[in-house]
Amino acid sequence: MPSLADLLNSPTAFEFEGATYQLREPTLFECGQYQRWLEAEARASAGRATELPEEDRRNLLRDVNADIAAQRYAWGGEMCVISLRTPQGIARLLSIICTDQGVTYELACRMVDRKLREIAALLVAAQEEDPTGKKLEAVALRLGLPRTYFATLSSACATSPSESPATSSSSDG
Repeated sequence: MPSLADLLNSPTAFEFEGATYQLREPTLFECGQYQRWLEAEARASAGRATELPEEDRRNLLRDVNADIAAQRYAWGGEMCVISLRTPQGIARLLSIICTDQGVTYELACRMVDRKLREIAALLVAAQEEDPTGKKLEAVALRLGLPRTYFATLSSACATSPSESPATSSSSDG
């Protein structure tokens, strides 16, 4: 499967589970469908906040509606950009663009999951090939991340819960 840039910028074909799919830039109508999905998700999330008192839930829904009116969920808006950084957001857009080819949201989720696993495998291989991290530094810079992004990430993940430093809430006796 191609990158998100391919998905949003140029027509391309990719194969998945024996079928070939055609990707292209989303149409204005498809951008609107994505925006409506985001808005519906925001409203539904506010509606599911059943732990809040009723007045707080109404205020939350009012805030969500104000954000929608302010175009935060519009195509290219703040919440749209944040959503497209998630596997679920990418899968939703992929399912909208390729719906005429039989791509459901569930199938799009599997496509995105496989691509993310491929990317993770490439990063692990790069780390194993170059323990100094120079290859991953170049990747981080190309992605617009700090040079030490992957080094910081891997060192944080390498700490097991039993090795975690004591928090201020623990007592020393």
